[in-house]
Formats: sequence, C-alpha cells, structure tokens
Amino acid sequence: MSSRSRLVKDTIKAGRIEQYKVRISEITSGHDDQLSEFLNQNITLVPAPRSSITRESDLWPALEICKLLQSLGLGTVAPCLTRKVPIKKSSLFFNADQRPSIAEQFASMAVENYVPTENITLVDDVLTLGRTSIAGASKLAERFPNATIRVFALIRTMGVIPEIDDILSVQVGTITYYPASGKCSCNP
Repeated sequence: MSSRSRLVKDTIKAGRIEQYKVRISEITSGHDDQLSEFLNQNITLVPAPRSSITRESDLWPALEICKLLQSLGLGTVAPCLTRKVPIKKSSLFFNADQRPSIAEQFASMAVENYVPTENITLVDDVLTLGRTSIAGASKLAERFPNATIRVFALIRTMGVIPEIDDILSVQVGTITYYPASGKCSCNP
C-alpha cells in the first residue's frame, strides 16, 4: 500500500488531471461534515503557487485542483497568490533542511488582486512539511487581515513509513509554525 501511495503522489505531481478528478471525488464523497468549512460555495479557493514563476502555458496543479473544486460548487477560484521570485523545488530534496525555509517561501510570494470572500482556502496538490502553506497563509493574512484562512491539500505525505493501511484518509488537523526555529509541524 505504501508503494501504491507513492505512485498516486507521483501521478498527482505529474499533473494527471484524471487522477485529480478521481481523488477529489473520493475525498468529497461522504466527507461533507469534515470538509464543509474548507470547501463550500462561500469559499474563495486560492491555489498555492508553484516554486517557479508561472507562465500562461505552465501546468499549475493547485490551480487545476481549484478549477475542479469550483466545478463541483465547492468555492470560487482566485489565483491571487503568486511567486515573484523562483525558489528551489522542494520535491528535489530528500533532506528537509535543504528545502526552502518558511522565510524564503514568504519572501518569494506576492498577493495580487483581491479575493471575493473573507473565507479563504489555500489549495495545494501535496502537503509535506507545511512550509508553503504557512508562508502562503501568512502572506494572505497580511493582505486580508480579517479573513479566515484554511488549507486543503489533495495529498499529504507522511515521510518514509514502511507500510500504511489505506491511501484515502481524510484528515482535518493543524499546521503549527514555530518562529524560534523557523519550522512547522502538521498534526495529524
């Protein structure tokens, strides 16, 4: 099951839209109670920025996920969080200390335009350490101080775990930022 879960993650990272549709359907079916605060018609869906500056022709997985969620009536897409300076791509580094820090992430982002509601869900394809989420949510909170900001990820990686029981496990938790160390943790 762990090997299969890594293959699923790889197809998501590769931008296979059909996999997005399958996973979104699995996640949203029967989990309305858990997800209603994150995904509903009154939510603004903000795609997390890629590590590079996005050009019109580039695949932007988080934006594609937002569009699919919007097509299901689960929010309105506002691609207002952008990358103004490219950073290292996190997935290229196995060691967490080599990945971009929260400060690097934050400094490289900008908020352009507006969001139609004060309930924002920052959407990403894969949540690993939570650094992009913390930086993005912080950047959005700086621009929209009265907004409620949540994070939705299609997949959450859990490091090197020898075996897992199931690929689909809808979880609601908290990402905590520790300013003294510059790190964050996801629970669960």
